[in-house]
Amino acid sequence: MVQSGLVDFGAHTETPPILSLLPPEDQSREISGSVEAVERLTGQPCRFFAYPNGRPQDYDSKTLELLQKRGILAAVTTTSGANDAKRSLMELQRYGVGANLDMSMFQLLVHHFMDHFRNRN
Repeated sequence: MVQSGLVDFGAHTETPPILSLLPPEDQSREISGSVEAVERLTGQPCRFFAYPNGRPQDYDSKTLELLQKRGILAAVTTTSGANDAKRSLMELQRYGVGANLDMSMFQLLVHHFMDHFRNRN
């Protein structure tokens, strides 16, 4: 998958803890260990991260600082929604995709129809 150029691999921590509950040195160890493992396994720099649990209260400003020091360019939360130019690359939202999501609903999600509909009410 790495050689295809179509897939990038990101880190997620080693154990995975709720980062905001850890002291900075433990956050750093969790992040660094995971980033290093991705780089070792793929032979590529790790530039992306997914927060364990992914809610805004599950990471903090120290987490963001540590990720940026490790060379992470973008990180995803589990907050559902579209991203625009104002959204921080370190707190990207995303849409959940599961077995119960058919192609027509997926298309509505990725074209942000559902967000526009929700915002009108």
